[in-house]
Amino acid sequence: MKENAKLNNVKIKAKVDNAENLDFKSNYFDLVISSGVLHHTPNILNAFSEISRVLKNNGTAKLTFYKKNILFNKKIFLLVILIMKIFKIKHPSQKKIKIQNQDDFIRQYDGPNNPLGIGLYKNEWISLLKKKFIIEKVETHYFPLRFVPFKKIIPKWIHYIFDKVFGTMIYFQLKKSKNVQS
Repeated sequence: MKENAKLNNVKIKAKVDNAENLDFKSNYFDLVISSGVLHHTPNILNAFSEISRVLKNNGTAKLTFYKKNILFNKKIFLLVILIMKIFKIKHPSQKKIKIQNQDDFIRQYDGPNNPLGIGLYKNEWISLLKKKFIIEKVETHYFPLRFVPFKKIIPKWIHYIFDKVFGTMIYFQLKKSKNVQS
């Protein structure tokens, strides 16, 4: 982050902090962005409360999480794993892993030693986020085509559909509601 800011001649103050107990005043930020971080937080509801607390009224949060889709249905998931083996499709971590269930598959997106990685269905994320925010926009993305051995023959329009339907990341644009308590 610091290197990117320096390359773009932008001065920033970077700080490592605990998402569940942020060291900032209430109503401090106009914008909070977290991409692929909070689903590794043990108490994600505390993190949501803290983001809401540090956002100014009508402030915006842009948050990204692991997303389960229909391929993570228990019965379908077994078929997905079989297809992955047959077509030699690698796990997104690109490491050889032992998959015990859907949650284990998701947890290991960032490698087999990742201790926590929460993936939820779209409606589950919405239900949690509505407790602290107004949801303005939701998008699904990231169908990991780069792990498919025959990716070069898949047309871009098919990948676009797979990205929207079977994407494994969900992106939210949220507003802090004046009516929601921090």
